[in-house]
Amino acid sequence: MEWIYLFSQFTEEALLFEGLVLFSLICGYTLFWLIRKRRYGITQQAIPAAPVQIFLNDLITSSEKLHIQLFGMIAHSKLKKNLEKIKITQEEEIHALQTKIQNLEAQLKKYESMKTK
Repeated sequence: MEWIYLFSQFTEEALLFEGLVLFSLICGYTLFWLIRKRRYGITQQAIPAAPVQIFLNDLITSSEKLHIQLFGMIAHSKLKKNLEKIKITQEEEIHALQTKIQNLEAQLKKYESMKTK
């Protein structure tokens, strides 16, 4: 009942103008969705995985580069120190294994010399 009272307060010209405005808004909205539907096609079509994967890999690479640019000085120096420690420990292990091999070879020679006597 309130709608009837509200619209009865306006003149016929105002109601016609409001009707045209509402009709043009509805037509514009419908036209927008029709153009959008034609431009993007059916949304149920599956997007191939390869382009998405390439895009995501590129995005990850770019974000890592940006992260290195922003915070890389600290992280890079820590990474270098860690790599140097790993390299030193690996070299020490290699040296220890080489000395063990040399000791075993020496023991083998002694054992062979004792066996031949």
